[in-house]
Amino acid sequence: MTTSESIFKDEVELIENAEVLEEDYTPDEFVCRDEVLEDYLDVYKPIYKGRPPENAFLYGDTGVGKTAATKYLLNNLERDLTSKNESLPKDEQRELNVIWVNCENFTKTDDTTSSYQIAIGIVNKFREPGDKLSNTGYAPRDVYSMMYEEFDALGGRFCDPRRSRENRERPDDTVRYPTRT
Repeated sequence: MTTSESIFKDEVELIENAEVLEEDYTPDEFVCRDEVLEDYLDVYKPIYKGRPPENAFLYGDTGVGKTAATKYLLNNLERDLTSKNESLPKDEQRELNVIWVNCENFTKTDDTTSSYQIAIGIVNKFREPGDKLSNTGYAPRDVYSMMYEEFDALGGRFCDPRRSRENRERPDDTVRYPTRT
């Protein structure tokens, strides 16, 4: 080997497209998930049509495509809304705001995450660093009110995958994540 050649260079590529293995990769199409995507698509169709969205709760083992499917549909919704807005008067155009919160970041030692913790995470997505909520010390009703105030400040409608807006006062629920053994 000459000094000008990299010691890492070789002619062998074991993986043709390593990008697909990256955590934030979103495929251009999904295979063998038509029925699931069709059901999930029904959640987002009303947004495109200017109506309140449906609610959805996704669950499943790690790596089955929940995040990828959500990003895939949101990317398509954003693209389609942008295209639709080009032909609409300014006062009829739709704006899409996406708040992405990875619930696993709030997992406690027993592999559970409460909707209270998720609501705090959502509120903190909107707040400046010095104005963020701590993870404890607030009444759940107050945290949910703060979350909905932040949503209301955006204007428009939103999709809350935890529960419908009408049921926001019901007792706290828990989101459980499967662990690998």
